[in-house]
Amino acid sequence: MSAVIDPIVLRNIPLFRELKRPQLSRLSELLHRKVVAAGTTLISEDELIHKADKVAYIIQQGTVKVHIYDPVNDKNVTLAILGRGQIVGEMSLMDSRGRSASVTALEESTLFLIHHAVLQKCLRRMPLLTYHLVEVLASRLRLADAQIQAMATHKVPGRVARQILAFAEEYGQPTDDGHTLISLSLTANDLADLVGATSVSVYNALSDYKKNRYISIERKCYITVLNRDALSSAASC
Repeated sequence: MSAVIDPIVLRNIPLFRELKRPQLSRLSELLHRKVVAAGTTLISEDELIHKADKVAYIIQQGTVKVHIYDPVNDKNVTLAILGRGQIVGEMSLMDSRGRSASVTALEESTLFLIHHAVLQKCLRRMPLLTYHLVEVLASRLRLADAQIQAMATHKVPGRVARQILAFAEEYGQPTDDGHTLISLSLTANDLADLVGATSVSVYNALSDYKKNRYISIERKCYITVLNRDALSSAASC
C-alpha cells in the first residue's frame, strides 16, 4: 500500500468529483492504494471482524465480482460485477452488521481502501461526498434492475445483449473509431451467472454477436460494442 495518494487521481473518481482541493488532499492522506491480483478475495461473506477493522474498497481500475454461496445447490451465485468508480463493502460500514456477500477480483485491480471510522467522519464533514455515494449506489441499483430485466427475457441471446448494453451505459468509454469499450473483464462464465444461463449458451450468443460484428472481444475479456442499434434489437428478442 502507498502512504499518500495524489489528490488529482482522486478527482477522477466519481465518488470524489467536485470536492475542493483541501478535501481531496485530506482524503489522499486517509485512503490507501492497494493493488490485488486476479482471484484475490477482498471480502468474505459473513466474516466477523471488529468494527474498527472494517474497510470498504473503492475501485480505481479493474473488475470485481460480488457473490454469495448457495448451500442448496452447492455453488456461488454472482450478484454483481463492478468496475471503476464503484465502492464495495460499504454496507457493513454503514449499518455495523456482518458482510452480506463475498467480493473477488476478476483481474488485477487497483483499489482505494477506506476504514470504517474514516468513512463515517468524511461523510459527516463532506456533504457532497454523501451525495455522490448515493449516486454511486443508485447506479448499482440500475445495474441490478438491468440484470433482473435480462433474466426476465426468455431467450438467452436477448439476456446477454441487454446485460452488455447495461454495462456499456455504466462503464462504456468511447474509442477513437466511435465504438464503446466496456472496461470490465467479462467472461462467458461471468455473464452466464448474471443472466441465469449456461456458459455454453452464453458463449454461443457472444460468438454470434462477434460474427455479426455487433461486438468484439479483446484482451482481458473486454467487450467493445460495435453496433449498438443491432445489439439493442437483439436485446428485445
